[in-house]
Amino acid sequence: LPRVGRVSSELELERLGLVPTRVRDFVIERDNSCCRVCGRYVEAPALHHIQFRSQGGLDVPSNLITIGWLPSHDCHLTYAHGRNARYWRQIFLAIAERPELTALQVRRRLLGD
Repeated sequence: LPRVGRVSSELELERLGLVPTRVRDFVIERDNSCCRVCGRYVEAPALHHIQFRSQGGLDVPSNLITIGWLPSHDCHLTYAHGRNARYWRQIFLAIAERPELTALQVRRRLLGD
């Protein structure tokens, strides 16, 4: 996809329906429309593939989390695609089907904070 801007490219991915609507709706409902990284409510929820499609990741709830992606709340680029993305991927896998946990909570527990 052409990358006109981060927001427009994310909206284009959503518009193309890359994740089946029933799966998308299930994941957003499971996550209570909250970012699974920080726990904040997400006005315009986006989904993040924990294992990327290019690496064989599937459009299944255990491989998807709701995540903030807008400039005012961008956990997506900061954590999921940031410098430590591999580290966070392991945490995302651990919390994917445990909506009561956020990635930041798990990280705090691992570090003993």
